[in-house]
Amino acid sequence: MGKKSYLCPVNKRKVLIVGQGIAGSALASCYAKRSDVLLHVLDKGLVHGSSVVAAGLYNPIVFKRLTSSWQASILLDSMRNFFQEQEKLLGERFLFDAPIYKLFTEQREIDFWQKKQKEPELSVFLGDVEPVCNTLMLGAQIIAMAKVLQSGWIDVAKWLHAYRQFLLGQNILRQADFVAEDLAYNDETLFYKGEQYDEIILCQGAVQSKFFQDLPFNNVKGEVLTVQSNTQSQKTWSKDIFFLPTAQTNTGFLYKTGSTFDWQDKNTLPTAQARLSLEEALQKIWQADYTVVAQEAGIRPVSIDRRPFLGRHPSIKGLSIFNALGAKGLMLAPYYAEHLYKHLEEQEELSKTVDIKRFERN
Repeated sequence: MGKKSYLCPVNKRKVLIVGQGIAGSALASCYAKRSDVLLHVLDKGLVHGSSVVAAGLYNPIVFKRLTSSWQASILLDSMRNFFQEQEKLLGERFLFDAPIYKLFTEQREIDFWQKKQKEPELSVFLGDVEPVCNTLMLGAQIIAMAKVLQSGWIDVAKWLHAYRQFLLGQNILRQADFVAEDLAYNDETLFYKGEQYDEIILCQGAVQSKFFQDLPFNNVKGEVLTVQSNTQSQKTWSKDIFFLPTAQTNTGFLYKTGSTFDWQDKNTLPTAQARLSLEEALQKIWQADYTVVAQEAGIRPVSIDRRPFLGRHPSIKGLSIFNALGAKGLMLAPYYAEHLYKHLEEQEELSKTVDIKRFERN
């Protein structure tokens, strides 16, 4: 019996996606549907990537200014459709209807919320103000709360693991680090470790790429805690920090809370300072006893203008980037993965708002 051949048929395009975080996985899902593309995804395994650390909340509202997130409606529709497809493909549930409740401590906050409710753009996202639910174990300073409509939670770690197993099963995933020095190119062709590719797309998150080092990243470190309590609280809420019920175990109920924002410290080590800050914020609001069972840190890839980086390298043919999705990565990734895919494969023009050409000097 002869050996199985892994040579690429002549008519198949070869595509390499570097990174299997939120961005890379969303982009891979676009290519994996095509029978005329030989797809490889290169990723050794995420440990401290922001995709793995991400709590998974999606929220169409910017609480600080009480405005809707950029392109909230179209991004939410795309995100829901994407994860419903992923659930069918992988046979597991990732998307949960767990709306976020905004907590209020002052009447002026309530008045501002109700004023904003009347704006057409926000009326679809801002629910009515409600009395505080006694079972939430909130402090006496919380005088009311209101639901953020169309918000919820995605189990990111579970999805990434399930999709990784799918990629392995399809012989798509290559479990190795990306070595920039092993990428070679000429005027017409790209090679990685001697293997020829038509497209290589870098989806490396906060990892600095030597090929796109001029792009203005403004990455930020975030830390979250996982706490365990004998007290059950079934609602997700936000007041300076978020509080998210995630699971019930034999020893209690698990919650995630966070997150910090640190623009100076760029390592992925959890810090005592962040833990103290998060615990102080939690204890001001939540009156239940708990134990911290985990602390995680990751670096969010963020651009200087808070818009994603999409597009081709200015001089290396076939090399592209998909990055800088920031704190709204779950909402942004499905829509803009498809947008980049259509640009690379169907020559659809990129939106100037996300095209990396916006930073080219005249």
